[in-house]
Amino acid sequence: MKDGKFEYMNWMMTMTMSKIFLTGDFERNIDRKDWSKLSNTTKDDYLIILGDFGVLWNNDEDDSERFYKDWFNDQPWTTLFIDGNHENFYRLKQLKPIDMFDSIVGKISNSIYYLYRGEVYTINNLKFLCMGGATSIDRHMRIDGVSWWKEEIPTYHEFDRCMANAIKHAYVDYILTHTLPYNAILSMDFSYIPCSVSKFLSNLAPMIKCKRWFSGHFHINKSYEKYQILYDEVLQLC
Repeated sequence: MKDGKFEYMNWMMTMTMSKIFLTGDFERNIDRKDWSKLSNTTKDDYLIILGDFGVLWNNDEDDSERFYKDWFNDQPWTTLFIDGNHENFYRLKQLKPIDMFDSIVGKISNSIYYLYRGEVYTINNLKFLCMGGATSIDRHMRIDGVSWWKEEIPTYHEFDRCMANAIKHAYVDYILTHTLPYNAILSMDFSYIPCSVSKFLSNLAPMIKCKRWFSGHFHINKSYEKYQILYDEVLQLC
């Protein structure tokens, strides 16, 4: 009887547990992705975008921003995102931090939240270490404070917080970053100039273990060993 009750409780927990999906860069391109996997979701389910969310793009809210925020707010799921290199970091800094997932997040709306750099979040009893940022290779074509922000590279404080959490936890279920460790990038045969973020992640990788490491940034769907890059693919975590 006790064993049966235990199995029933586990079954109930599984039935009520929310679903988690991952995808790559959004960059204000709704048509890029096949959203059909998310059709049977609720606000208790989560889509995590792996950087370059880009909805907060101009220094002040405008009609285009309202359109994209309304679009995400109208979807059945809740959207979470880490930052990439193509973000307005001035706007991200203005977000109100609130307690969520055993840490803090930046709130855009009741359906859209920003996952801060270096934090560990507990979602569905799974632990996620998040670290945004990367170098824009096209920054010479962009305008400082208008289409490019130097804060795309994390501060020493953000690097230190991420490393401290990696050492503290030693193991998380998943690591979510925008770019990848430089040694992993080389193993995938990408022609890529190393940046301070990818170098930092190479130093971070030996400090913490995970089931799988996900990133966006490279505009391709590709996997190598424990690393997986997502672009237009929408992936549901088992």
